[in-house]
Amino acid sequence: MALTPYQQLEQEFRRLHAFRGALSLLRWDAAVMMPRGSADVRGEQLAALETEHHALLTTPKVARLIERAEAGASQLDDWSVANLREMRRQRDHAIATPPSLIARIAKATSRA
Repeated sequence: MALTPYQQLEQEFRRLHAFRGALSLLRWDAAVMMPRGSADVRGEQLAALETEHHALLTTPKVARLIERAEAGASQLDDWSVANLREMRRQRDHAIATPPSLIARIAKATSRA
């Protein structure tokens, strides 16, 4: 049985969530265990993952899946409709944020 657009979108966001988990772990390590003098290297790592996350979130595929899922929203339960709205919000925010800013923020935060 083929997946619905909403189910396909859920799969994409599971992958995005995995990136968020890795980013959180790297930030935790930086705050707790990272050796002194490693901030620049960690900033590069965070910037790479943040920009990849941003690129995945802003792909045309995700945009198409959101549009298709919204078109079939009448078939979804209330929780899924709310989840779809949040997915749209995250993507809209990502579209409005340039990738170069994402990388600069990650590096600056790491140094701070």
